[in-house]
Amino acid sequence: MIAGAEQRLGRGEFVHHIERRGVVEGDAVTAAAGCLTRGRVGRQAVIHVVVLAQPGGGGGGERDRDRDRRYDDGSPSRERPRAKKKRGWDDMGDNPQEAAAMLLQQQQQFASMATMPHNAVGGSKKQRELYIGNLPPTANEGMIKELFCNLVAACEGFVPMGGPPVLNAQIAGGGQFAFVEFRDEQLCETAMQFNGIDLQGRQLKIGHPNGYIPPMTPVQQLKPPKALLERFGLTGGIVGDRVAAGVTQDTKKQRELYIGNLAVGAVTPVMLKELFTVPLSTLPEQAASQLPPVLEARVDPNGKFAFIEFASEELCTTALNLFNGMELCGREMKIARPAGYVPPPAGAAAGMGGMGGMMGG
Repeated sequence: MIAGAEQRLGRGEFVHHIERRGVVEGDAVTAAAGCLTRGRVGRQAVIHVVVLAQPGGGGGGERDRDRDRRYDDGSPSRERPRAKKKRGWDDMGDNPQEAAAMLLQQQQQFASMATMPHNAVGGSKKQRELYIGNLPPTANEGMIKELFCNLVAACEGFVPMGGPPVLNAQIAGGGQFAFVEFRDEQLCETAMQFNGIDLQGRQLKIGHPNGYIPPMTPVQQLKPPKALLERFGLTGGIVGDRVAAGVTQDTKKQRELYIGNLAVGAVTPVMLKELFTVPLSTLPEQAASQLPPVLEARVDPNGKFAFIEFASEELCTTALNLFNGMELCGREMKIARPAGYVPPPAGAAAGMGGMGGMMGG
């Protein structure tokens, strides 16, 4: 075997063959010497074979033979099989019954959340916020928040499960006014009905803050009970006068005008309100009215346009005919009906047109 291997293999391959096959007895030394005589291998190869032939020689023969046996005997891999990774609901832990009960509880919670009223805050902050002016000196944020919480919660149709009606109340202007943030737009519009309510001898002025943009669709207000209005003396006051005059959220689009082409940064709500109020107050029919002709003026945050709410549809039409094209701060105002306006019947329109023509003349 050794001689045949020596004839087939070269020098290095012969030595490697001796190491691999474990032939380290006297025949290996003899074969190596014969190869040296015939010039097939060098002296270093013979010395290496002789060292391997010694007991314990080289120190690596046994390891090589063990390694060869591991790979040659076809034994399976010594690597441990990996456990299957549990995913999702397969991982029930050591106590499957407890895990199943927890899963059932989670499903019940999800089902109850789907049926509960939606408590998310509706609309942007400006749409849910009111300006509260003419505060008494002793007013504080807790008092204001409690007042509006009680007022709104007492209205017909209020849903307590939706959360607290008032989210925040913040006093500003050295205590002269405050801003109240409501849960949603409906409660905010509902609180507008309490404009003029008495608080420690002062009638509160309630209105939308600067930057408020009227919604495209009117928001339905909750109805305050009559006993509540009487308790705060509002039945014959501003709220009662508004209701009697038909000033409601449903008619707002009919009593509102869009004012465009304003001088940016030069026009304020106070300026607009005074501009329209002074001439309209001189009308004969305004002498018997308990409401001012202009209820509110709101300038858009960018200052390019505004909305003005009037006390009646007739005043709104008169203002449209009287002020459209008038110059304000060097620019001609472009006045028109807002989006969502519904024209009145033909007979009513003719009557209001005649009134506007009388004012124009």
